[in-house]
Amino acid sequence: MSRRGTVVRASPATFAGLEKAARRQNAKGVYIERGPHTKAAQIATWLNGQEEEDLMFGEFASAQLLVAPPPCEDSDCDDDHELATEEDVEAALDQLVSELPDSFRAAVRDDAAALVRLSRRLSPATPWLTLRIEILHEEACWRWHQDGYCGRTLVCYVGPGTLAADDAQVDWDAFEASMGEEDNEHVVSSCHEIPTNAVLLMKGDAWPGIKGSGLTHKSPRGQPPLPKRVLLKCDLTDFRPMLAYEDDPLLDDVASRSRSRSRSRSPKPPPTPRRKGLARRGRSPSSGSS
Repeated sequence: MSRRGTVVRASPATFAGLEKAARRQNAKGVYIERGPHTKAAQIATWLNGQEEEDLMFGEFASAQLLVAPPPCEDSDCDDDHELATEEDVEAALDQLVSELPDSFRAAVRDDAAALVRLSRRLSPATPWLTLRIEILHEEACWRWHQDGYCGRTLVCYVGPGTLAADDAQVDWDAFEASMGEEDNEHVVSSCHEIPTNAVLLMKGDAWPGIKGSGLTHKSPRGQPPLPKRVLLKCDLTDFRPMLAYEDDPLLDDVASRSRSRSRSRSPKPPPTPRRKGLARRGRSPSSGSS
């Protein structure tokens, strides 16, 4: 199998530059540097008051939209889900950031809107678009892995950014042999450390036309104490992933059947037994932290 995928720093450092670089077939990871966020101090102060354990799987807020017709074998391919309108998109963006502080709410909304536009242009046929704001601390994916979905674009506002590797830096035999092991640090010889506040696009296994697997990446770990991070994520998937709140017994049945779904922070419900086969953080198998 040909493995020539690379991580590319796009130039110019604009969303247009990111989109252009992402259209290169061998570019499995593409990012733009933006320097420190202008509201970094305010975001860090807010983050200090947030705890991952107080949220369902670290999910502070989320919004989900059906933006293209789903494949007919999708269990959601029925009259219960209508294609999102532009008004639905705007409403979902508003809801996503509704409980963020005034000082940086508009900035995060602007980023989320840009991620949505970028994702829809790069893969217009991918049906499901899911936005999340997450607090990550103890529960993250420390192993090198690839994602099974189409792609993810993200921004880490506070804390170290995602680690990503060129295909050439992965020992693929060791990678396969390490499946099921708790640690696989040894399978990557060198990697890119994505800067804080950079915009990173990661292609997954289902990215249209991808050669081989998706981008090999992992969450940064470092030495204790582990860093606390806040991320904005925009995922493209062929099938609808479960949102953290969907186990909430208070979820309105009508809302669960709409063309868009959104949820801001709510009290964490009592823990429920974890079923076999579920992903590590309780979502669909294709979903993971970055």
